[in-house]
Amino acid sequence: MSIMKLEYAEDIYDIPYEEDRNGLLNPKFRNYGRKDMTPLERKAVDLMNELDPTALDMVNISGLYLRIWKEIGKKAEKARNSTARSLLAKTSLSRDYSESVSQRTEIDMAAQEAAWESLRTSVAWLAAEVRSRANMSEIQKISMSLMTKN
Repeated sequence: MSIMKLEYAEDIYDIPYEEDRNGLLNPKFRNYGRKDMTPLERKAVDLMNELDPTALDMVNISGLYLRIWKEIGKKAEKARNSTARSLLAKTSLSRDYSESVSQRTEIDMAAQEAAWESLRTSVAWLAAEVRSRANMSEIQKISMSLMTKN
């Protein structure tokens, strides 16, 4: 019966599976879809794997996998761009080349830190949200727009 479910998941969600030493089929989760992800999206998956590997597996099994990582990546990218624009508008760049490069580097570092913070917050929220859901059909309904409602 579990083999049928995994084959069904393979057909519907396109989740690859492998056979273990006992002859049971198990989904392969860890690297699924990474080739289609941006660096921020991959960082979010890696962070979830460190924070809560079981929640990561539940996200992957539910069919939420690629969509939620795209949403988290876009949110982090918006945080980075917003911070960079804000700091750039507040800073009068020096005419001296080396000083100007230094100022831009500081702005870029602050913007990247805003992106990392967005990732950390989003992934922690997602892990808690996945754990609070009773079943897979409920997990499928998770989106980042729910994060702002809580």
